[in-house]
Amino acid sequence: PGVAPPLAVRFRVLLYGDLGHAHVVDGAASLERLRADAAAADLVLFLGISFEQSASCEYLREVAAATRAPVVIVNPDDDAAFAARSSLVDASVDLRALAETSDALFAAVGA
Repeated sequence: PGVAPPLAVRFRVLLYGDLGHAHVVDGAASLERLRADAAAADLVLFLGISFEQSASCEYLREVAAATRAPVVIVNPDDDAAFAARSSLVDASVDLRALAETSDALFAAVGA
C-alpha cells in the first residue's frame, strides 16, 4: 500500500509556558525566520532538547547550515549531545555540549 511521504516541516511549535498561545511558531515563514536568526547569531542554544524526534533534528540541521556560530546543546542527558551530533551531516559544525539543566546555565551566567 502507498505510504505518505514524511512532512518536510513541523507545522506548529508551541513555546513552553505560552498558555495563551500568543507565541505560536507556525508554517514556512517560521523556518525562514529560524534561518535568518541563526545567520545573524553569535551563539545558538538548544535548551533541554533531546533530539529524539526528527523535527528537532531538522531544526538543528537548518540552524547548522545557516550559521558558523557555536551551537550549544544544554541538556543533563549526555545522550542528547550524541543524538544531536549523529543527526548532522556536516562534521565541521561547531557543536558543543553542556551536560547541565538550563536552570544551572542561567544561574551560572547570573540570569
